[in-house]
Amino acid sequence: MPTQADRREFLLAAGGLAAGIAIARGTSPPPKPQPKDGAGLKVLEGDGTPELPPGPVSRLGATRMRVTGYVNKLQFSPRGTTLVAASGKELRAWDPATGRVKFRLGYPDDASVDSGRLTDRDTFALLVRPHSGNRFQIRDYEFGTGNQLGRSPEFDLANTQHTAFSRDGRLMGVLRPEGLALHDAATAAEKWRNALSIENVAGCVFLPDGARIAVASRGAVMLYDVATGKESGSLPVAGVEAKDEDANRHGPNWLNELVISADGKWAAASVGEDGDLVTCWDVKTAKARHTFKPAGKPLGFAPDGTTLATFKDSRITFWDLTTGKSVRQFDVPKDNDLVLSPDGRMIACPTGDSVVLIDAQTGKSLDHSADPPGLPGAVRFVDGGRLIGRLEDWAAWVEWDLKAKTSRLIRPPDVHGQTAVSMSDDGRVAVYSRQGEYMLRDVATGKTLRTGKLIESHDPPPVVLTSNGKRLVVWEPTGLAVTDAAAGAPLTPLRPAGEESARLMSLVVANDGRSAAMASQQENDHSVIEIFDLVVGRRIHRINTDGDASNLTFTTDGAYLAASHDVERRGRFGEQGSAVVYDARTGKPVLTVPPDDLRGNRIALSPNGRVLAVVEQAKKSGDGMYRRDEFEQIALWEVWGGGIRQKLDAKVDVTSLAFSPDGRILAASAYGAPVFLWDLYTLPAGGAAPDSAALDRLWADLIAADAAVALEAIKRLAAFPDRAVPYLREKVAPVAPPDRGVVTRLIGDLDHREFRRREAAMRGLTELGERCRADLRQTLEGQPTPETRERIGRLLAAEERPTQEVVRLLRAVEAVEVAGTAEAGRLLGHWASGAPGAFFTVAASAAAKRLALTK
Repeated sequence: MPTQADRREFLLAAGGLAAGIAIARGTSPPPKPQPKDGAGLKVLEGDGTPELPPGPVSRLGATRMRVTGYVNKLQFSPRGTTLVAASGKELRAWDPATGRVKFRLGYPDDASVDSGRLTDRDTFALLVRPHSGNRFQIRDYEFGTGNQLGRSPEFDLANTQHTAFSRDGRLMGVLRPEGLALHDAATAAEKWRNALSIENVAGCVFLPDGARIAVASRGAVMLYDVATGKESGSLPVAGVEAKDEDANRHGPNWLNELVISADGKWAAASVGEDGDLVTCWDVKTAKARHTFKPAGKPLGFAPDGTTLATFKDSRITFWDLTTGKSVRQFDVPKDNDLVLSPDGRMIACPTGDSVVLIDAQTGKSLDHSADPPGLPGAVRFVDGGRLIGRLEDWAAWVEWDLKAKTSRLIRPPDVHGQTAVSMSDDGRVAVYSRQGEYMLRDVATGKTLRTGKLIESHDPPPVVLTSNGKRLVVWEPTGLAVTDAAAGAPLTPLRPAGEESARLMSLVVANDGRSAAMASQQENDHSVIEIFDLVVGRRIHRINTDGDASNLTFTTDGAYLAASHDVERRGRFGEQGSAVVYDARTGKPVLTVPPDDLRGNRIALSPNGRVLAVVEQAKKSGDGMYRRDEFEQIALWEVWGGGIRQKLDAKVDVTSLAFSPDGRILAASAYGAPVFLWDLYTLPAGGAAPDSAALDRLWADLIAADAAVALEAIKRLAAFPDRAVPYLREKVAPVAPPDRGVVTRLIGDLDHREFRRREAAMRGLTELGERCRADLRQTLEGQPTPETRERIGRLLAAEERPTQEVVRLLRAVEAVEVAGTAEAGRLLGHWASGAPGAFFTVAASAAAKRLALTK
């Protein structure tokens, strides 16, 4: 079967010329060939917009100019009337003037695609590998209908390095170890071959008139006559000499990214293996007219040949070909596969699942391009009404105000070539990184407030800004260090001296800024998770885990930490994903998700610590087998109950998850969506208010081992607070606090000289259970004797998980908080008056505070 990687690369070999830089002048396209035998490309119905799957209450962002996958390559048709995106799933075409979807086509069912281009006959010329063997074939498919207009016989084409099709798709140039060859696309016959050293070439393109083919080689652009195959000229690099030591590497005279102007008068290419220069030649005189810097890659020429567009570090520069000077610049997404339209009026930028169309004169995004300009990643809620997603390719963030139903792009001035890392909740300061350093910037003005060194380039960059914007947490060779963001005070290490980390996998800081955690990959195929107390300035736990722990997330107060990681797949090749929720105070796990096909370690822990959301592969109905082309789903695990509450069908691939501060709303950024929102407590319409008997049944369901049954009870109780809150007030009383004198005496006896008294104290404290938990923790914070410390540790370890009866009480707290009425708030305050440290008391107190903040 073909792989997605095979299918998505078909536009690569066409190069800049095939991106639509040439324009037909005053001529009609040749008549289309008559259809021939053979299967066509499947026409996909609709515009491809993902429908809201069952459950979400709404979506954020526009679906225009998006695909339900990743945009791997873009091309304009030679006349500029069609823009085609190749994703792993389809070929999607838009009208670039309106953003309207013109057609969608699937890939060939019987072959994988190696390369191709859009022709001036409105067809796809594709080089494919039929699944029947290792040979190749050239095929021609019609726009819109996908009809196959022709196919060549199968032929041998091993070790192909580069290919290029002529503008009409009737000829194909091929660079192989044997040299440059020209093939007839209809018959696959080799018309001629010219010996070249394949180590010295980096691509080929046809000149617009089809009479010559240009090859980017070391030190010069070589021109060959299409009719005879003979060399017809060369465009040498001026002023760049290769050295002997460059023999085994590209060197300073290496040419790449070759483009030709529409009239064939100009050629341009990147020069040097670092891509800092672009040289522009007059083709007729074979003279290098200009060398542009900084200009990493040429995009194309204006139709009249007066300017050249180049791209480097997220910045487009237009150069005047008469003076050689820059005439205008503007920023674009950092993806380097940008294409210039044939009329020179717009630039198409692939950004994740979307396409941004930019006016080539003003640098402004066109109204019908993707909004937001990219796929929001690392989404997070800020207070109850704002959701922020990082736009990695755009070095920016998008912020939605859910109450006002507005959005805005947050991007400081002059951040081209930089990576957006972290931003404060108020959006005033942000951290960017580039080439081994980080910059703290004022978002409004773009001013750099301070800079610092990073130990290496890393993804994600090893620096995090606390949510209040006051401190930076940086990964150092000896672990984490914290510094004052504004003052730049000396870094304070948070790990014992002498230890060194392996490769950093994930770094996260709790919302309250008091805790941090990092996961690093070790040499023995496992990871280490370290938890730090930023207030006291030290590491408090070091946890070993399997595989790569590539995602960490805290609850708001830092009390719990969730980690996703890989585990070895039992009985099958490869790896599976798992997730664990840890008590950050003890370092002990409180929930372990069984290994399964978790996708990309995408997880989210609700701020209140009740629910862990994980993305997993949906199972194919019927045979239970897993298929990568099936949709994804989100499993919601109850942390304390330990079971799955519900599964949400996303229908498309999910990239990140986030809970609202109250845990009620789940946001998922997804390809083509771009963001779905679920209300996790919505009941189906209808249904009568519960009577006394129904309330008793719901109370019984709250203790159910099946988390899904318990969730339905929570939702029904929350939906009818006038009945449920008084009922629960009668049913549940605060946890009675123990006699403080008794607790003090028992804790004192933990280090009694008589063994009998020590054991009696252990039994007494065990009977009190969680009612004395706060006193035990408070004792540990002091300076207890080793005997007392050891015994308290055993007592607390025995109370790591609540009993099922306590789980029912925690679910009751959840129902009352979701109800959200004034009477519900008073009931939570009443329950919060119980024994400090008890699960129920702590949960009620936290819920009461959250509810008060929403009023």
